[in-house]
Amino acid sequence: MPYAGVLAGLYWLQSAWAALLLYHCGMAAFLLAERRKPLFGALKINAPGFFWPALASCLLSGPVLFLLWPQAKLPGAGMADILVRFGLGGWPFLLFAVYYSTAHPVLEEIFWRQDAGHEAPRYAEDLAFAGYHLLVLWLFLKPAFLVPAFVFLAAAGMAWRRMAAEHGDRLAAVITHAAGDVSTIAAAALLANG
Repeated sequence: MPYAGVLAGLYWLQSAWAALLLYHCGMAAFLLAERRKPLFGALKINAPGFFWPALASCLLSGPVLFLLWPQAKLPGAGMADILVRFGLGGWPFLLFAVYYSTAHPVLEEIFWRQDAGHEAPRYAEDLAFAGYHLLVLWLFLKPAFLVPAFVFLAAAGMAWRRMAAEHGDRLAAVITHAAGDVSTIAAAALLANG
């Protein structure tokens, strides 16, 4: 689903909105068919010793992108031009940023890691989670930067799964995931505005 949504939305329709909404509709349909419920547990952080380092790591994703952008970006690729190319110029970007930073991390955590704690860790899913991001990053970054991005995203997925499986802390996973999304989208906004 994620791969099909990104391929159809970004590569065929040339629309970030289409890619995200196709992906989200696919996840929602799957979750409804499975009758999965968003079990986040009590509204508290169960493992603060694990939460704070994870939060710091996720918040650093934007500054790292911002600092590495001049070396990491594809030749001739400006962030503003890339965003406009995929329908995210002006106010649509603001709407996208809000949706991406709120609904997106919740849906992804329910879809990718909701079963954590009910069976053996499913790290293949975390690798698949990291892998679909490469279809997006391929449009922005030089190939040499895709490997560290994949490793970071796979490690993040595994950390979020561990939060849920070992600590029953799905809320912390959603919060840190959202923090990473906010940080990354903020860096994209700063790069687009020079």
